[in-house]
Amino acid sequence: MKRQSAAAAVTGELRRVLWPALRDEGFDAHTSRTAWRARADTIDVVHVQSVGKSGFRLMLAGSDSGPASAAFGSFAVLAGTYYSVRRVLPYSLSPYGPPPGASRPLEYQCDRRITLVKSIPQKPEYPANIWAVDESGRDADRAVADALAAVRAQSLRWFDENADLESAFAELRRDCWALARRRDRRPDEFFRREDLFAALAIRLGKIDEATVLFESIVARPHDLNDQREHDKQEARRVRRLERSPRRDKLVIEPVPFWHDGAVARLGALAALEQT
Repeated sequence: MKRQSAAAAVTGELRRVLWPALRDEGFDAHTSRTAWRARADTIDVVHVQSVGKSGFRLMLAGSDSGPASAAFGSFAVLAGTYYSVRRVLPYSLSPYGPPPGASRPLEYQCDRRITLVKSIPQKPEYPANIWAVDESGRDADRAVADALAAVRAQSLRWFDENADLESAFAELRRDCWALARRRDRRPDEFFRREDLFAALAIRLGKIDEATVLFESIVARPHDLNDQREHDKQEARRVRRLERSPRRDKLVIEPVPFWHDGAVARLGALAALEQT
């Protein structure tokens, strides 16, 4: 009963305090633990994660009496930004990457993520990113009020920075080219970074930069044995998905070998430039 009381107290305070405050900031959709705000090219996410979910307790630093664990009801606050600008891409994204066209991406699916920290003093064994809540739930109001202060102080400006597409593009340019030039590893085989870079390039009118990047990836040497092994693994993965009881809800398609994927992307970008 105490576990339910603590969780219910936190959920009640989120409903009473946090979600209305975030609604004023444009977060117009939420569940009991997650809120979303859609902008022109990004989706911002605030997620309150219980550390005692399903009977699992977060282990804390030891005290004089030995190892301790976080009380049920305690929580962390996570923030993330997902780049919905991917919608402009003229090709299908890999199923291994972030969900294309998601209106409510989960926090762990976001492109940029941070964990917020509290400002109120609590038991020393609790880390700075965990708000302690007594299992009775009696101090849930204090914890959630401080969590709201953390969201305002630590994430709102960060969300605004993430919405600066020119800045995101410059950062990705550095990362993508560093990866493309490394000779000791293949490019990002699922094109998580490169696809976002291409989407930003299209959105900012710099499609030529994405074209040059994929041309560089296509020009990299590759081993046909690696390609054959990739094809075998993909065939096994697709067969597993086809046997899954959730197959009607899954996108079942093979992921091309990285070289073929880069060639296909380059062709799609060339066709887009001609339109």
